[in-house]
Amino acid sequence: MIADVLDLKERIIKQSSPALIMTIFNDKSYATPKFMRTVEQTTREVERLLGKQAIVGLNQPKKLILKGYNLLFRKSIRDFDSQEEAMRFLLDDLSTNNP
Repeated sequence: MIADVLDLKERIIKQSSPALIMTIFNDKSYATPKFMRTVEQTTREVERLLGKQAIVGLNQPKKLILKGYNLLFRKSIRDFDSQEEAMRFLLDDLSTNNP
């Protein structure tokens, strides 16, 4: 997962314009301290290029981690139960991740 975050960072930098991001978690996805530190550092590096963000597949503990992340970065990243809901949110010009 850390390698995926670093790859995404490089893609965002290369694109050089606001990116819409959907992250999909499952039961094998763990938000370890090392992973969260990587996400924190990467977010700081590309924050100006982050558009709306949606997350799919979070269980209750992961939703709490997302809540803390949103507070730390003053974001409002939304979680969804399905990829379809997340895509509708990301592609809706009237929706936003701003708190």
